[in-house]
Amino acid sequence: MPEIHVYEPALCCTTGVCGPELDQDLVHFTADVSHVNESGGQVARHNLASDPHAFVNDDMLRDFIRLAGGECC
Repeated sequence: MPEIHVYEPALCCTTGVCGPELDQDLVHFTADVSHVNESGGQVARHNLASDPHAFVNDDMLRDFIRLAGGECC
């Protein structure tokens, strides 16, 4: 099974339970990703704040960011 890569904007955490307000969408997504990975799938999450190298090491994503500018992320 191919690995799915999810590139997220700069967040203080991936769970959605940090900061002043709970982001229920992130809570659900985190649970869904955990379920997929525990079921044998492969989903990798890349957060711009904590994993910027993943953004610049992906040629297609790097080119997209270069063309779209900072508004893309």
